[in-house]
Amino acid sequence: MENETVHCSFIIDSPLRRLRMFPTNVAMLVLNGVFCLTATVQNMPVIAAIVKTPSLRTPSNVLLCSLALTDLTVGCVVHPVFVAFKARLLLGEFWCLLLLVKEGLLIYTGILSMLILLAISLERLIALRLHLRYGVLITIPRVLAVVIVTLLSWGLVVCTWPLGVSINVVSSISVAIMVVVAVALVAVCAEIFRILRRHQMVIWNQNKLQAEMFRSASRRRKSAAAILYVVILFFVFYSLSAFATIRFIFTQDFNISQNILWDIAETLALMNASVNPILYYWKMGNIRRAVRSLFCTSNQTHLAANKRTDYSTTFKTFRF
Repeated sequence: MENETVHCSFIIDSPLRRLRMFPTNVAMLVLNGVFCLTATVQNMPVIAAIVKTPSLRTPSNVLLCSLALTDLTVGCVVHPVFVAFKARLLLGEFWCLLLLVKEGLLIYTGILSMLILLAISLERLIALRLHLRYGVLITIPRVLAVVIVTLLSWGLVVCTWPLGVSINVVSSISVAIMVVVAVALVAVCAEIFRILRRHQMVIWNQNKLQAEMFRSASRRRKSAAAILYVVILFFVFYSLSAFATIRFIFTQDFNISQNILWDIAETLALMNASVNPILYYWKMGNIRRAVRSLFCTSNQTHLAANKRTDYSTTFKTFRF
């Protein structure tokens, strides 16, 4: 394998190519190894807090949990596959199957995150516009149905690549979906921002709002504002991947510079899974309190168990 040229989908690998890519492969292996841990460790408490806290089991948080689960998949699956592929390259072996799995997972999780973000933004927009009718229209079963259909339908599209569909077709479909969803996200977020500004003006001009109505509206505004930050970060981290994909579609050349660009773009996109939980803890007080409570409860349970053990040991000693 070390002296052979390997043809795999859109890549023609060779010993010279691996030699020139050596510094990049080392850097990508280290970075993906580090962010594998951060994405996994940071997203697990978010998911556990939403699942175990009854007050957080809302349609909005179900969608947020789906996004965190996608980010957890990035940490537990996509990053390790990326690391394994780069490790084999550093050992002088090019695994075509591992490359296809890596690229397929990257496309799947990236577009899936974007689709879930759109669903979250639409849910927040509906909450801001409909108010009292929101609970009738948006329910947890309906939200779960949307998430499951999105997971399965996009999974079927991505699976067409290993079954023989050209990478150009898959890339074109991915870019088309990215453009459509990006335009929809910008439009929805712009409307959310406009409503938030209007609500802020209403609060300034009306000083005698009922306390409960004020708290409810305040929660919706804070949640919608937090989602705006998540969307902005997504565009920041995935913009280079979009550029690299579009560049490949138009040039049809996967040379060394394109390979390095794609590696950096993919690693930057995967880093989003490690940054999202930090944003949840910073901007979403209910998530932050639930995670803190989760760890405090675990510590209290552990201390109580130790105390019971100490009492049991003391009692046995006195009996003896």
